[in-house]
Amino acid sequence: MHTTLFSQIDHIIFAAPSLEMGNQMILDKLGVIPVPGGKHPGFGTHNSLLKIAPHTYLEVIAPDPEQSSTDRPLWMGVNEVKQPGLIWWAAKTKAISNTVSNAREAGWDMGQVKAGSRITGDGSMLNWQLTDPFRVQEGGILPFLIDWGEGAHPTDTLVDPTCQLVDFQLLHPDPQRIAAYLTLIGLELPVGYSKDPTIIAGLMTPTRIVYL
Repeated sequence: MHTTLFSQIDHIIFAAPSLEMGNQMILDKLGVIPVPGGKHPGFGTHNSLLKIAPHTYLEVIAPDPEQSSTDRPLWMGVNEVKQPGLIWWAAKTKAISNTVSNAREAGWDMGQVKAGSRITGDGSMLNWQLTDPFRVQEGGILPFLIDWGEGAHPTDTLVDPTCQLVDFQLLHPDPQRIAAYLTLIGLELPVGYSKDPTIIAGLMTPTRIVYL
């Protein structure tokens, strides 16, 4: 895949039942452990991060045991994850409201734009806008949109990657329909066929390509 396509991918989400389990699996597969990210206040999750391209990162996310547990579902379906793996991905945008409106007119309803935030490891706050993080569609193949505005981006403080994103595959039973939706919002990413929706990320480590 041409590296210019990576600029359209903000981050790829690797979920696990616990952050420790997720971090350990990434360490086992890639030989590097993600750095602590922070907590998502009010959403019940916390994360760790690994930079995989100049402005793209892998997010390891899991339920946060230090936040009050509730019976309501966690965003992105994180509380339903039984085995660590890729569950969703985020696409960058600088015009989130207009993009959401255009997609809705074409039949892709991303829900309402919401505000999000996270406390970083150094105590500062990251802020963003994103489409409905509870609306996982097409098995996570259709992305949610995120707009960081003029503020900081998580990759600003992450070290240069020792593992680089070299392959990103979206597979779906109806690839033409999914590709048309992605094109609608300016994403020229290839979509292949698979019986089940599947996200595959290939990362080049110092010794080989590893697929998540």
